[in-house]
Amino acid sequence: MDSAQIVSLVLGAIGTSLGVLNFVIEMWKAKIRLRITPVAYYSGPNGYLTFSNSLFTEKVGLVPSIGVEVVNFSRFPVTIYEVGVAPNGRVSGGRQPISRYIIDGGEKLPFRLPERESLTIYSKHSINEFSITEKSLAYVKTACDKTVYGDSEAFKVIKRSFSG
Repeated sequence: MDSAQIVSLVLGAIGTSLGVLNFVIEMWKAKIRLRITPVAYYSGPNGYLTFSNSLFTEKVGLVPSIGVEVVNFSRFPVTIYEVGVAPNGRVSGGRQPISRYIIDGGEKLPFRLPERESLTIYSKHSINEFSITEKSLAYVKTACDKTVYGDSEAFKVIKRSFSG
């Protein structure tokens, strides 16, 4: 093999590697990426007190309501079709959608969530209306039938307090 063939072989290998890398990156960009954070909130005369950490949940001592914060990390808008609690976690079946809710701005579901933006859906349901277990997770279902699950420290406190 002479030097011209070796250079051609090396450049061909580099080109192939870059092509595969570009393919992987483009596939990653086309993926729906949402962060789902269940929050505990208390409604008051001046709005909502919302938190996702456990310390504050335990100190307030009131019965919170559940909300779900959705952050769209995708590179395109995603339509949020359904939000709720999955008592059995990621196991299919038994999901409990939040049918009575409040969204800031008076929006309704389905809601088109632009890229790099967030939305919090507050449940009007009593926390006792949900079948909360230790495995429970909040979930969001998109219009293209993708379901994404999430948990938080505040939700873990709620699960310990209200499960079983």
